[in-house]
Amino acid sequence: MGRLQRYLRSLTPSEWESLYTEAQKELRGHKMRSLLERLRRTSAPQVLNPTEKELAKRIERWIWKHAFIQAHKSHPIYASPPIEWISKGALLYHAKGLSTDALALLRGEVHLPLEKLTLLFLRLKIQIESGAAKKASKTLREIEHISDHLRRSIQRERLQLTLWRLLNEYGGSYTEIGQRFLRRLEKHPYWKHTHGTASEESVADTNLRILYALAKGNPMEAYKLCLDKTAQSHPSILLNRWLCSIMLKHPLSEYLSYDTLYTTKLSEYDKATLLNRVLLTLLIYGSPAYLTSKLSLLEHWYLSSGFLPENGLVWLQLLWLCGKSEEAIKLSENLLEKVEGKPFTYIQVALMLLLIYAENHKWNKLVQHLRRLLYWLKRVEKFIASAPVMHKLLRQLYQARLRPQVLSAVAERWKKHLASYPTERYFWEITLLPDWIEARLSHQGIIGYRQNAHRASVTDLEALIQKATRVFPPL
Repeated sequence: MGRLQRYLRSLTPSEWESLYTEAQKELRGHKMRSLLERLRRTSAPQVLNPTEKELAKRIERWIWKHAFIQAHKSHPIYASPPIEWISKGALLYHAKGLSTDALALLRGEVHLPLEKLTLLFLRLKIQIESGAAKKASKTLREIEHISDHLRRSIQRERLQLTLWRLLNEYGGSYTEIGQRFLRRLEKHPYWKHTHGTASEESVADTNLRILYALAKGNPMEAYKLCLDKTAQSHPSILLNRWLCSIMLKHPLSEYLSYDTLYTTKLSEYDKATLLNRVLLTLLIYGSPAYLTSKLSLLEHWYLSSGFLPENGLVWLQLLWLCGKSEEAIKLSENLLEKVEGKPFTYIQVALMLLLIYAENHKWNKLVQHLRRLLYWLKRVEKFIASAPVMHKLLRQLYQARLRPQVLSAVAERWKKHLASYPTERYFWEITLLPDWIEARLSHQGIIGYRQNAHRASVTDLEALIQKATRVFPPL
């Protein structure tokens, strides 16, 4: 199925009705309108002849043009004009010899660097055509300055994506290759330069340094960076501070002071991340009885948020802790299909599922799943340093049928291993794995073990829920 057909098939009935009504007015020729209708109506992929392919290109361009016109038609004239309006206005004035007015228009306040560059290049064109060589040279210097700023921004984005992958795909469990790569990052020229103090740039730079500190397994350094005066109240900084605080086992009362998160309009991604922090805090600090009493509300929040693999991982553990093992198993199986491209998250989900099978004595399921997990660990051992160790320890536990003395030895071996990989250790400590090990060693189920582990007062937990209801929808 082609791109155009996929788009037309995805339209709601009302969207299609509106589009087709406009197409009947504007698209010339019966063949073009007929092809448009056919692509919408048929679910089977259409094989187009050369003539139809050309018509499909024209239909697609018309759809883009129509969408562009509609977007600008609805933009109020009392609001700040889009960059396209400013550019067109400047060209209109310049065409009538009003170059000074055109250039004045192009000096308006624009915030995005790419938009600034667009207007500057247009200003340069008008200045050159008007013979203003000296002013054109000044404009070129402005273009160079903004281009340099963009280069630094791109450099920062590249570093951020690299660190994000090291954390989210490999969990800080770096092989020797990964460790060498991290050491090379330390010598990157970005860290040596002084960066702008503009609010947005300062926040972006602080976030990058926080991510770098976490990648090095130093949440205390990351936490201190979160306290930077110029950026500490920004939502993204607060969300990072929250994660660091959980890793450092700070008291729950600290998270109740992040009021900016509940009073600022958040992006959908930040809202999903906030939900992650709320669910993660409840997972670490809440008792099974309290969590069960709030499960319907939390499920409503989870289902109404955008999908994040990290939220799925936390949610399946909450279900397990609330005694909803069957629901947790079903979610885990579905989640594994979605996170195959994120090796470390896959291992975390797979291990949680294995623990749930063991907790519920589903031995046949456990054996089948263990084989898949061992195969996966072999596949990723070049990328995740803990994979060979985990492979060996899981086989040892299976052969010993989880006997307490063997589990104790394995837990000690695992603890020593993670001491060499502090980043990964923190990512495991914010799961139920440590609790499951302690529960098993004390001959308890995880629910009974956690019921007796008082980590936070109900008053503080209730306060957190109440604050979160300002952002997330009520039942």
